Amino acid sequence: MVRAFVLHALALPLRRVDWLLLPLLAALAGLGLVALHSAAEDVRLVERQEAYLLLGLGLAVAAACISWRWWRLLAAPFYLLCLLLLALVPWLGIEANNARRWLDLGFVTLQPSELAKVAVPLALAAFYGLWPQRRRYWQHGVALLLALLPAMMILDQPDLGTAVMVLLAGVLMIFFAGLPWLFMLSGAALAALAAPLMWSFVLADYQKQRILAVIDPHSDPLGAGYHTIQSSIAVGSGGYWGKGWNQGSQAQLGFLPEHHTDFIFAVYAEEFGFAGCLALLGVFMLIFIRMATLAGKARDGAAGCLVAAFASVFALQALVNLAMVSGVLPVVGLPLPLVSYGGTSLLAFALSFGIAMAAARHRPPRRLGFGG
Repeated sequence: MVRAFVLHALALPLRRVDWLLLPLLAALAGLGLVALHSAAEDVRLVERQEAYLLLGLGLAVAAACISWRWWRLLAAPFYLLCLLLLALVPWLGIEANNARRWLDLGFVTLQPSELAKVAVPLALAAFYGLWPQRRRYWQHGVALLLALLPAMMILDQPDLGTAVMVLLAGVLMIFFAGLPWLFMLSGAALAALAAPLMWSFVLADYQKQRILAVIDPHSDPLGAGYHTIQSSIAVGSGGYWGKGWNQGSQAQLGFLPEHHTDFIFAVYAEEFGFAGCLALLGVFMLIFIRMATLAGKARDGAAGCLVAAFASVFALQALVNLAMVSGVLPVVGLPLPLVSYGGTSLLAFALSFGIAMAAARHRPPRRLGFGG
């Protein structure tokens, strides 16, 4: 009887794991490994990514087993830790490609900006959870400041793409928490009006060149337009069925830059064609639909908003990456979620999915009324 009780107690946390979502995440990451096997010039990168995948799946399960009540308590320390790591990047960070975004911890290289995509929505969910019944405008203002602080620190690295995604994660959380459409549209209008100021005072020269390269990449084919031209060639040359695994000329001959990270979709499209892209996009869509379903089933308001925010960030980053690779948007350095090489990104998304599972399964205690 004692043994049965212990087994039952151990099995209770596993009930929070969504066994429909987890295989979809594994399938998407598996497709990424297939592309990485072809794109990576060093087999150690593939082995490292495989280890990160196993660790990520374990992290998602472990995060799902932790009660949402505990995640709410951990939200503030996690957010403060993320700010501390971001503050250390300018002083102790590793510099690469004229940017300083990574911390060398000895046993692993960490990119704190990826963790901010989890820390910001989680902190805002815990913040809004303090007032589950009524949301006031000052609360939305405080939430926006909480999202702006890490976004500005990331922008200083510089990393415009990730800074925008972190800010969007916060804005989406605020919107799902009840900010009226009128305020969202007003904010978008102000952002559009501020675009000339951003162009003059915020964007670096290389970022301006990347934006102009989208309009006419052939104006600088060996400079700012090189990434766009080569990735467009790779995507278009795949045809309907692709050239076959390890047969893509753009990646194999070294024409495609960053082919194992930001532009891994171009490698996949060239080798597996339109049919393979449909399969990959289908898995993305199924993950988003499942996350949206979990958000709709959540009984705790703040938890449901968090799941919806995580799902939206996942979908938006995927769309931005695909548009970037296809030449529709400028190169912003955002990896394709769970597909591109990168340990911190994979673990951060795995953690967000695990927290989403725990939040969606949370059942708040019933409040007894006069008739209860």
